[in-house]
Amino acid sequence: MISIVIVGYNSRQDLKDCFDSLFTSSYKRFKIIYVDNGSSDGSYQFVKDNYSKVIAIKNKNTGYAGGNNVGIKYALKHNMSKYPYRSSLPARRSFNEVGSRTNFSIPRLSAVHSKNKTDKANTRAESHYVFILNPDTIVDKDCLKILAQKADRQTIVQPLILLNIKGKNTRQINTTGSYLNFLGFSYCNNYRLDQNTAKEVEIGLSSGAAVLIAVDIIKKIGLLDENFFMYHEDVDWFYRARLNGFKIWLVPSAIVYHNYSFSKNKNKFFYSERNRLLFLYKNFTLKYLALIFPIFLINELLIILYSALNGWFLLKIKSYLSILKLLKQEGRGRRRNLILAKSMEKQNKQFIGSKISFSEVKNPLFLPYNLLLKLYFKIIYLLI
Repeated sequence: MISIVIVGYNSRQDLKDCFDSLFTSSYKRFKIIYVDNGSSDGSYQFVKDNYSKVIAIKNKNTGYAGGNNVGIKYALKHNMSKYPYRSSLPARRSFNEVGSRTNFSIPRLSAVHSKNKTDKANTRAESHYVFILNPDTIVDKDCLKILAQKADRQTIVQPLILLNIKGKNTRQINTTGSYLNFLGFSYCNNYRLDQNTAKEVEIGLSSGAAVLIAVDIIKKIGLLDENFFMYHEDVDWFYRARLNGFKIWLVPSAIVYHNYSFSKNKNKFFYSERNRLLFLYKNFTLKYLALIFPIFLINELLIILYSALNGWFLLKIKSYLSILKLLKQEGRGRRRNLILAKSMEKQNKQFIGSKISFSEVKNPLFLPYNLLLKLYFKIIYLLI
């Protein structure tokens, strides 16, 4: 059984295509949990009126992390009575099994609504996997079936995410997972390459736009960190999974189309910059942070200059102040992660790179700067 968690914020225009693609899936053992993050465009009522089989949860805007946590908690709470159990999914296994199980408390939820009363009993069905999905996606009819065949309880499974441009599904890659730069930057990997270039392979990080994750893994690593609110929260979550010894695999035969478009705005700049620093603080050892500090300092000065030229200087300063407020809250998480990082940092460094390259951003200065980053990372790579 797969619980599909979709978080929407004013996503009314995308929901029909997304839900319809799921309900025409060749795989039928799933339940959709839609979390509405305080939309003002009638999204929640649209779901209640038109999709009686969808569990609709009305939530305040707690960001991507908070919204997904609400859906995940609901999925786990309504399936814990029969846990543990053997998965009813196809027995085929393709990945190595690692990791372990631990206790996981499920807090109570409120404001959960389902139009069809008969669905209430059905939500007790076993849910061994959670599929995190963006609302602006279209899921290929065989995607869930393929992911279910490939899945195991110790491996995160990433479908191939292709671009949907102006309502047309394309062969261009949106992402094969998230690329992680050693200074904490993250972006879509293999963006706009042809889908034939994607191979079934272990990847560093999954994309939060569409990913299948076993309940066992969530019980081990916990929920998404709501301090991130939006941007980098998925990077933190999946890197945390890596620190706990779990693997992440790309399955290119399972396809999701994403109505993705690159954007630059004040909110994205603030949260991306703040959360990049928060991610580094939470997940890396003092040795690693000391090794990257010289080039990190140069990078910060360049970003401050960039922010000043674009009228975002105060936002950059605000990101530093916000980090200081979060340090105490994240201290416990950092201490826990550092215990794991000391043993896993050498293993995970193969999934970290030096290049900085953002979608649709073409700047000739990236070339010499990336050469500098490559040289610097090559030196410290041997010391990590």
